[in-house]
Amino acid sequence: LVNYGKVTAAWYTGGIVGKLVNDGASFCTNLGTVSGGEDTGGIVGCIDNDDNSEGGISVYYCTNSGTVTAGRRALGGIAGYVESGSNNSKSVTFSKCYNTGTVSGTGTGSGDRDGMGGIVGEGKYSIVIEYCANKGTVTGSSGFHHIGGLAGYLGENSMGYDNYIYIKESFNSGTVEVTNANANNTFVGGIAGHLE
Repeated sequence: LVNYGKVTAAWYTGGIVGKLVNDGASFCTNLGTVSGGEDTGGIVGCIDNDDNSEGGISVYYCTNSGTVTAGRRALGGIAGYVESGSNNSKSVTFSKCYNTGTVSGTGTGSGDRDGMGGIVGEGKYSIVIEYCANKGTVTGSSGFHHIGGLAGYLGENSMGYDNYIYIKESFNSGTVEVTNANANNTFVGGIAGHLE
């Protein structure tokens, strides 16, 4: 699947899919500009693999080279917001995905866990990133508190689940920067802004 067109919305905005529930994606390419509000990604805006799923899901060999921008929570070159089920058998895996497009967060954010990254913006519970690469610039205002070359914020665990956060054999060569940073609550990393 290839998208060439511009995609614009306020919520759940993706170059290929706005929201995926208990399902993955493979061999998808976005070349168009994606502009959203909350939960925005070059391929998928939001992925929810809940406890009704049969097991783990994957986003495999998906690529984005379009510019992706958003003004609120969860912005990623591949996926904006990701939430897995309650254990690592329900994990969401990103494998052999890459981003070369600019990922730019322009807004003030809506909470202290707003994340943006070249692959995944923000995710809860069990998430794996393997054999992935970001070559695009990742730049955000201080409203995005967690900014990373691959992932912004991964691992919030308010439900007491067993987190399985794993990044392996992946790289970032894109510039990662933040403007108007508040040193007390903004975390920036070449690979990840914040892993919990």
